[in-house]
Amino acid sequence: MKPFGRDSFVPAPALLCLDLQREQADATGLAPEDARRCIEQCRRVLRHARRAGWQVAHVHRHNGANACLSEPSRPIEGLEPLPREAVFYRDRPSAFSSAPFRDFVSRLGDPRLIVVGFSLDASVLFSAVAGHELRIPITVVQGALAAPSLRGFSGEVMETVLLSVLGSFVEVVSADQLVEITGPLLAHAANHP
Repeated sequence: MKPFGRDSFVPAPALLCLDLQREQADATGLAPEDARRCIEQCRRVLRHARRAGWQVAHVHRHNGANACLSEPSRPIEGLEPLPREAVFYRDRPSAFSSAPFRDFVSRLGDPRLIVVGFSLDASVLFSAVAGHELRIPITVVQGALAAPSLRGFSGEVMETVLLSVLGSFVEVVSADQLVEITGPLLAHAANHP
């Protein structure tokens, strides 16, 4: 797998927004400053993806027939899906546990999925593993992910450890690197329709 942005031609990636729901930002064990940082970086990456014309998919946790209608399960302000963006629901950790999401990804052809969101310790990790097993190139955006404290370890330590594990089979970049890498691709795409 070639690293993202280093080929002479790289098709536009797709952005996967995982669990950008109010209940995830307020999760037990998630430090408020980590939640704010994650939200701000997710907004930045989402704005960039929309300006670039990337496909954007939102995958939300859903635990029941009307769960998606409750206030806590609503999207975080500023991270709401646009009408043209796909929204999928799942009841298991991986985004790929949603059959409609798997179909969406297969219709994209040979995408690179850029992943942002909450639940680094569950949804992001499981989705990255599932994508890797399906041979889908995945890039996770450090800083636009959050992990709660767990068993005496801070969210920051958990994030460092989990990103280190993820880095062995997916690409890990910062939001700054993502914008820098894809900026030239945007100019190229705009000048070569």
